[in-house]
Amino acid sequence: MVDVVKESRRGIALCGVAWAMAVLYSAVVPLGEAPDEGAHLYFLERLAGESELPRFSPVEAPLSYEAHQPPLDYAIVAGAASAIGVLPTGYPLAANPGLDFETPGSRATLEIGAPPGAVRSFHLVRWLRALWLLPTALVILATARRVGGNRRGAAMAGVASVVLCPQLLFTSGTVNNDGAVTFFAGACLLLLLQLESSESPAVGRAALAGGTAAFAVLSKGTGLALLAPLALVAYRHGWRGRRPAVAAALLLPALAGGLALLGLNEWRFGSPGFAFPAEPGHEAGAALQRLVEEPGWIATLGSSFWARFGWFNLPLPIPAYLLFVPASALAVGGLSAALGRSRSGAPQEEAGARDRRAARLAVSLLAANLALVIGHMVLIAWQPQGRLLFPSLGALCVLVTLGARRVLSLGESRRWRGARHALPAVLVAVGLAANALSLWWILRAYE
Repeated sequence: MVDVVKESRRGIALCGVAWAMAVLYSAVVPLGEAPDEGAHLYFLERLAGESELPRFSPVEAPLSYEAHQPPLDYAIVAGAASAIGVLPTGYPLAANPGLDFETPGSRATLEIGAPPGAVRSFHLVRWLRALWLLPTALVILATARRVGGNRRGAAMAGVASVVLCPQLLFTSGTVNNDGAVTFFAGACLLLLLQLESSESPAVGRAALAGGTAAFAVLSKGTGLALLAPLALVAYRHGWRGRRPAVAAALLLPALAGGLALLGLNEWRFGSPGFAFPAEPGHEAGAALQRLVEEPGWIATLGSSFWARFGWFNLPLPIPAYLLFVPASALAVGGLSAALGRSRSGAPQEEAGARDRRAARLAVSLLAANLALVIGHMVLIAWQPQGRLLFPSLGALCVLVTLGARRVLSLGESRRWRGARHALPAVLVAVGLAANALSLWWILRAYE
């Protein structure tokens, strides 16, 4: 029991360190230099200043191109920022027409003199945005604790691999709309894991899982990826388990969230679909062909998930991506461990079944999220952006934790009991080193 308490305290402390590093990113990254930051700030300021949702109007407001986004994340942040008097910021943002996506550190906005109060307000908005990271990290910690079970060190390995992801901390410390969907998706997956481990799941918990999925959808389109794990749990308990009330509680809130978003779009844009046209000259057929002919998009997607800054034009040196190999290897190991079958007796067989169910949920969320990203690349714009996979952070934590359990089990069988301390310590050290390098790299690019 003492060890469990100590590990929980270490995990909470690590979440606090991650948040502090996100605040450090917010101080290091020049204002307006994160992807679409000016457009996201424009959305917030229209909500706060005009009390209305913005509309896409490239002629009147070149920064309005994020107006198609679901509004929940913006509404929460704008409400908090207005309450403490930091919106509108009054910061003069002008898009840089000379932005070069191929040049590391190329400026996204023109440098215009801003009063000190406007600069301070912009930073405060960033810090408010960073608060999303705290509940997100705690949800990931709870997910790791649930999947890690009694294998000490596995949960710390899982949470360290995820909450110290440099791209997550960079994104958390700047202005965007990834905070709410990442949190709600993580909370939904945790609730689904709890439901999957119960033979008599509570209808109330199922409704809460469906509700968090609805909030995710109302925060960003990538929240739709949650429909896959929701459907899996609804099938198992509602169809095979003959508990239709559980299935209804899972699916109806998510469906209501989707319908609410369609209705909001109809009211805002005159169409239930998103008012976000494809980029000029973009052809779905050509993009579909590029998926096969240019497989390098997979590497870009992976690198921008872990660490690719600026407007994704500031990757780390290629050897630095070796720092992310341990977490990736543990995720693959977790998948293979969960798909294997135990023949060691009933208790082990039941544990293996729980692991396989957790892995299926994780893989379904990852696969659905990836499908949405590829669909965006084919239909809207060729942008392999790794941060669009952030709703799957909880799923990655599940797989890494399962892989860590396998490694620790192997270590114990060979009487190397120090593995439960060494493995998470290595992953924490690797994560801190990756972020130190990332912060230095950003400073170097914008000096």
